[in-house]
Amino acid sequence: MEWTQFGGFGSHWNKHVNAAAEIDRKLLNRLPRDAEPFRGQKFWINDGGYQTLNFIPSLATMLLGLMAGTVLRSSQPDGEKVKWLLKAGAICFVVSMALDTSIWPVAIPNCNWHFAPIVKRIWTPGWAVFSSGWTFWMLAAFFWVIDIRQWRRWSWPLMIVGMNSIAMYVMAQLIKSWTGGALKTHLATIDALFGWKDGINFALFGDHPLAIPLGHAARLFGLWLICVWLYSRKIFVRV
Repeated sequence: MEWTQFGGFGSHWNKHVNAAAEIDRKLLNRLPRDAEPFRGQKFWINDGGYQTLNFIPSLATMLLGLMAGTVLRSSQPDGEKVKWLLKAGAICFVVSMALDTSIWPVAIPNCNWHFAPIVKRIWTPGWAVFSSGWTFWMLAAFFWVIDIRQWRRWSWPLMIVGMNSIAMYVMAQLIKSWTGGALKTHLATIDALFGWKDGINFALFGDHPLAIPLGHAARLFGLWLICVWLYSRKIFVRV
């Protein structure tokens, strides 16, 4: 589904007609395209709207995360760390709302601009700042609950992923579809073994409204189990 195209000043962010898309057309067409089915064809657009320059706001997200990590590892009192995270999140919200009025909770007449629209799919600068605001606040909440208040037992499933976050991300990108296919195959075998017509396989991957969220949850659970196995053997992927 296409996202809303902007008018006026915000139109310079529109899909396929923005500066980053034009740079890709100039840059990528200098490279050979020998693989099928693109042999001999010129690059024009990426269907998803992704561009090479999307890495710049992504780097900003990483740097903000590095700042948060530096604060948490510092010798400041825990209360000051929470205050810093809350203030940083508030600043990110103010900046992102100044960049794009579409996220304002209340529409104000004559206040409608999109200097850097908030679009997650292509990780626009507006989204990088806006999402960082939520991340700062969530990190402050988790730090207060887990490290300051010492309410830790409930967080074990999250810790399993956090200890191997790189592995989890790579698996989600590379084998998530394969995991779904493997689940379908083996669950269909179990259903057939017990004679279940609308059994587990149908519940997770069948033709009904709940199949999509349940199917994604099943894939996620499968990847989480791999993280549990890595954690049990003290295998942690680091860069």
